[in-house]
Amino acid sequence: MNTFDLREKIEKTLSEMSLDSLKIVAEFVDFIKDKQERGKISLENQQRLDVLRRKIAIGQEQIEQKKITDGELVFERIQEKLERDYGVR
Repeated sequence: MNTFDLREKIEKTLSEMSLDSLKIVAEFVDFIKDKQERGKISLENQQRLDVLRRKIAIGQEQIEQKKITDGELVFERIQEKLERDYGVR
């Protein structure tokens, strides 16, 4: 798989994830960046990685079972709530 295909696959997957799942992915990306900067994984980071791996596995399973909400739909609902409850447009 080339870089373009990989990026496209990642972007498609991210667009289908819930906000909670995106937060988990962001945490994982931060972890990887930290690892690259330090050049090693501490025991604490290894434990964080294990937790993140479990959360990602759960998210992947939810995606496969179609137990996800389209990201655009989530933002539409948030916008509707902001408009309804706070008059924000």
